[in-house]
Amino acid sequence: MFKKKKPCNNCPFLKNSPMKLEKERLPGIVESLEDGGDFICHKTIDYENQIDEETGMKTHYLKQNQFCAGAIIYLEKNNLYSDPLEKCQRLGLYKPEDYLKHKDMVINSMEERSVW
Repeated sequence: MFKKKKPCNNCPFLKNSPMKLEKERLPGIVESLEDGGDFICHKTIDYENQIDEETGMKTHYLKQNQFCAGAIIYLEKNNLYSDPLEKCQRLGLYKPEDYLKHKDMVINSMEERSVW
């Protein structure tokens, strides 16, 4: 879940992201992250085959899915708490320094987002 260390070229958290979003979407993502949610990189999701083999239910917890690197960097830059990241860091699965190498690419606040 933590293999992608650098935001993709159209990550919604990039300073000059070409991805168009509703104005409320990005703050909603951040709020969800702070509430213990996650945000999977759109380039790693297989939208057609998101079925958990054990339960038969739709899921986004599949092996190829990766946590959005831009979202991770945004949280770290703003000292925002995320339960999944905290737990994974304690388990040694996640190291903030691997992501913060790319911090200059990511917005510091919602006001920096140039495209909505």
